[in-house]
Amino acid sequence: MTPQVSERPHRLALIPSSLRTMILNLLIPALILGVVEAQTANRTEGELSGGHENQTFITSTADYSTLKPGNLTTTSYKDELHRIEEELQNNQTTAVITEEDEDFQDQEIMFPGKHCQQDMLVDLGHMYCGDPFHQEMKSISAENWCDLEKIIRPYHEMTLCLEKLSNLVNCYYPNSNIQDFFLEIHSFYFHNCSNEELLVDAPQGLVIALTVIPVSLIPVLVYLVVWKSKMVGYHCIPWINTHTSGSYSVTSVKQEQEKSSSCLRNKTACHRLCQTLALSALCLLLFVVCVALSVLYNRGSDGKPERKSFILELQNISDSQHTLSKANTELRRDNEALKEQNKILNRTSAKLHSVTLTLSLERSELTEQILNLTSTNLQLSQELERLLQITADQEEKELNMSQTIQHLRESNTQREEEKRGLTEATDLLREELKQEKEKNQELLEINDKIQTDVKNLSQRLEDSLNDDCEERNAQLQERVMELQEKIKNLSGVLMKERQEAAEREERTNKMDQTLMNMRTLQEDFRSLDLYCPVVNPQTKERSCKKCPDSWKLFDSSCYYISSRTLTWSSSRAWCRTQGGDLLVINSEREQRFVFESSRAEKQSGSRLWIGMTDAEVEGEWSWVDGSRVTSNIQFWLSRAGTGTEPDNWTQDDPAGEDCGHIDNSESVLRSWMDGSCKNSYRWICEKSL
Repeated sequence: MTPQVSERPHRLALIPSSLRTMILNLLIPALILGVVEAQTANRTEGELSGGHENQTFITSTADYSTLKPGNLTTTSYKDELHRIEEELQNNQTTAVITEEDEDFQDQEIMFPGKHCQQDMLVDLGHMYCGDPFHQEMKSISAENWCDLEKIIRPYHEMTLCLEKLSNLVNCYYPNSNIQDFFLEIHSFYFHNCSNEELLVDAPQGLVIALTVIPVSLIPVLVYLVVWKSKMVGYHCIPWINTHTSGSYSVTSVKQEQEKSSSCLRNKTACHRLCQTLALSALCLLLFVVCVALSVLYNRGSDGKPERKSFILELQNISDSQHTLSKANTELRRDNEALKEQNKILNRTSAKLHSVTLTLSLERSELTEQILNLTSTNLQLSQELERLLQITADQEEKELNMSQTIQHLRESNTQREEEKRGLTEATDLLREELKQEKEKNQELLEINDKIQTDVKNLSQRLEDSLNDDCEERNAQLQERVMELQEKIKNLSGVLMKERQEAAEREERTNKMDQTLMNMRTLQEDFRSLDLYCPVVNPQTKERSCKKCPDSWKLFDSSCYYISSRTLTWSSSRAWCRTQGGDLLVINSEREQRFVFESSRAEKQSGSRLWIGMTDAEVEGEWSWVDGSRVTSNIQFWLSRAGTGTEPDNWTQDDPAGEDCGHIDNSESVLRSWMDGSCKNSYRWICEKSL
C-alpha cells in the first residue's frame, strides 16, 4: 500500500483545461487584431512622413519650358540621337550601372561617369523620357496628379527610360543630372499635393465588423463557460469543490477508476460535454474568421505591390536626391574652391619662381653695383674734396678776378685818358721829330758843305802855299780858326740835336710800348669779354666761364686742340698768349682724355705738339713747366722691328729731334714720338682754371 503524498500543484493546474482553452480563444484574436492595427498605423505614419519629406522637394513652380530639349542642329549630334532612339525602341537595358554596382561605389565623389555625355543626357532625357511623361500627365487631369493609382504607370516608365538612357550615354545611374531632372518633375507636378495618404483606404465597414463581431461574442462565451463549469464540474470533476488552498490528497487508483466509470455511465453529462466541444469549435471558427478578415484587411490596406514598391522607390529617390543634391552642391563648391586655390597656388608658385629668379639676378647685379658704387663713391668723395678745394680756390680766384676787373676798369679809364693825351703828344712829337729831322738834314747838308769848303780851302791853301805861303797861311789860319769855331759850334748844335733826337726817339719808343700795352689790354679786355661776358649791362655784372669757347674742361684745367699747324716754338708762343702753355701730361687719365679728344676733332694730321723737349740736354726730356718726364708716366711709341721712340732721327734735320708730339693714329698708351722742332704740326694747349 503506497503512502499518500502531499504536493502543492501549480496555480494554472487549478484552472480546468476547457476554461483555459476558452480564455486563449478570446485572447489570441484580440492580440492578433492589436498587432495588425499597430502595423497598419506604423505603415500609415511612415507613408505620411515620407510624403512630408518628398514634399520638401516640390516647393518651386517650374515652368514647363525648362523641360524642353536643347539645341540639336549639328550632324554628329543628330546621328547620335538616331542611334540612341533606335536602341531605346529596341528596349536595350543591359549594362546599366546603378548605385549597387562596384563601379559606382568606387567613386570618390558622385559624378555622372568617366565618359558621360552630360549635355546629351540632359537633352535626350527631356526629349525621350520627359516629353512622353508630360503627354501622359496632360491626359490625366490636374486634379488627379496626386492620385498614385493613375500616375504610377507613367512615372515608372519614365524611370526605366532614364535608366536606359544613362546606359546609352555612358553615365552612372542615378547621377546628379537625373536627380535634378526628378526635382524638376516633382516641383512641377506634385508641389500642390497634401500630406494625406495617396492610396485609397479599405472600406470602413470591414474595420467595424472586425472590431464588433469578436467583442459581441464575449458575453455568450462567458455565459457558456460559467454554465459548463457548473454542470461538468459538479458531475465529472468533483475535486473542484473540495480543493484547498494549501494541498490535496491523492486517492487511490481504485477510487479514481470508480469515479471514472460512474462518470461514463452518466449519458446526460457526456452529451453536455459534446455541446461544450461544439461551442469550442464554434469559437475556433470565429477565431479563424477574424484572422482571415485581418489578412484581407491587411491586403486591402497595403494595395498592389507595384504601388508599395513605387512609394518606397519614390521615398528612396527623394531621400537620396535630397542628400546627394546637398553633397553634390557642397562637393562642387569645394571642387571649384580647390580649383581656384590650385590655380592661385600655381600662379603664385610661378610668380614666386620668376620673382626668385629676378631677385637673384637683381641681387647679383645689385652686389656688383654696390661694389662699383662703393669704389665710385670713394672716387667721388676724393673728387668732391678736390672739387671743394678747387671751388674754394676758384671762388678766391673769382674774388681776385672781380677785384682785378674793377682795377682794370679803373686802369682802362686812366689808360684811355692817357692814351688820348699820349696820342696828342705823339702827334706833336711826330711833328717836332719831323721838324727836327728836317733841321738835322739841313745841318747835315751844311756840314757837308763845310766839309767840302774845308777840303777846297785846304786844297787852295796848299796851292797858295807856293805863291803866297805866309800871307795866305795867315789868312788860312784865321779862316781855319773861324771854320773850326763854326765847326765847334755846329758840333755842339749837332750834339744837342742828337740828344734831343735820342730823347724824342726814347719818348717815341715809350709811346710805342704804351700803345703795345694798350693793345694788349684791349686784347685782354676782349678775352675778358669772351671769358667773362657781361650778364647785366646796368650793373656791369659779369659771369665767367670755366673754359673759353673752343676749350674743353677736364678736372681743373682747360684744353685747346688746334686745327692749324705751327712749329713747336710758335705753338708754345700762341698758347702763352692765351694764358696757358703746351700740354703737360701728369696721369694716364689725362693721356686718355687728350688722345680721345684729339681723335674726336676730325682734322687733317694725326700729330700734335705737346710741351715736352730735350733741347737743353739730349736724352733728358722735360716738360715746359720745368718738371722731368718720369718713368711711371711715359707713353712712348714702340713698333716691332723698327725700334722705339725717342730715336733722335737726323736724316730730315741734322739738329735732331728735340720736341715731343702725340700721334693719335697709334694706340692710346703708345703714342708719344720725338720730332724736329721745325716741323709744323697741330698742337694742344693747357691752362689751369
